[in-house]
Order: sequence, then C-alpha cells, then structure tokens
Amino acid sequence: MTEIRELMHTPVYTVAPGDSLRKAVREMNEHHVRQLPVVEDGRLVGMLTDRDIRLHVVYLEDRTESGDSFNDALDTVIDEVMTRE
Repeated sequence: MTEIRELMHTPVYTVAPGDSLRKAVREMNEHHVRQLPVVEDGRLVGMLTDRDIRLHVVYLEDRTESGDSFNDALDTVIDEVMTRE
C-alpha cells in the first residue's frame, strides 16, 4: 500500500481558512501545485484544490451581471470554498 509520504511533495505549502483565494492562487502558481492543505492551529481542516476555485468562479459568474466575477471570487475566504472531508 502506498503511504501518503510517498505521494506528497516537500516542503508542504499550506493556507489558513481565513486566507483569501487570491493568496491560495498565488501559492499554487508559485509552487506549481494544484492543491493546498488548509491548516488551522496546526490541524488539517480541509483541502483547497484548483477545481474548488474554478467551481466557485463559475458559481459567481452564474449569479452576477458583473464581468469582474473572477476578481470578486479571489476575495472570497478559503473557508467558504475548501473541501472539508
């Protein structure tokens, strides 16, 4: 059986639930990763993936007339978008 340590990249880059998606996107781009563990008080509380972000942007586009929904989406806090399970 494969262990998680065999699949993970090091160092591990993380974000906090109160961070913005803008920060997460910047981290993903800078470190060439597509998912980030969401950590609060040293405990894993969720994962944020590039798919979570894309789905959130599409959700906002469907509900706004503004052409700036991507920028609006980046102001969202990670806690509202992350996968918890």
